[in-house]
Amino acid sequence: MERLAAAVREDVLEGRLAPGAPLTEVALASRFAVSRSTVREALRALAHSGLVRLERHRGATVTRVTAEDLADLGRARTALEGAAAEAAVAGHLGALEAALASMEDAVARADADAVVEADLAFHAALVALLGSHRLDAAYAALQNELRLALTVAGRRVAAPGKVAEHERLLALARGGDAAALRAALAGHVAAGVADQRAALGAGGAPGRPPA
Repeated sequence: MERLAAAVREDVLEGRLAPGAPLTEVALASRFAVSRSTVREALRALAHSGLVRLERHRGATVTRVTAEDLADLGRARTALEGAAAEAAVAGHLGALEAALASMEDAVARADADAVVEADLAFHAALVALLGSHRLDAAYAALQNELRLALTVAGRRVAAPGKVAEHERLLALARGGDAAALRAALAGHVAAGVADQRAALGAGGAPGRPPA
């Protein structure tokens, strides 16, 4: 099941399976030489991660990302990351520092995929400071949907200013002002959502990586 789910996930996030594309049990069972029950289990896991929609009488399809989806992702991220601000100002910031260093290196190498992953890692590390496995899992599902949104809307390597944005967030965490960090995170996420919605509205014109 894990092999099938991983392969379909990769096809979706690499754009080989377009939004709305049907995922039929018979075709997937034949392709991976597994039972249809295994396919159903994999599709349920992908639906839980937000990459697939399961509808009665219509089966499974690749999730379509809308402007409202992006806005809702932003609201959810703002709530979780804002909640982590208090923990960040009193927490160990090594994981955030490592993600920022990876982002700087990726920007220098003009590696778009690595920039995205470092950006996502920074924000996941922030939420991880809350110390809740359940919140980590919820945030991972949000990031799966965000990856899908970036695949649909397009992505480009961030300008050096992108690194500076995350340096500022890290500086606020080090400075101990939770309210200022919470406000900066809200603005940071909102700016990213606006860019992603603009790119989606332009029919997939390259947009910046996630905020």
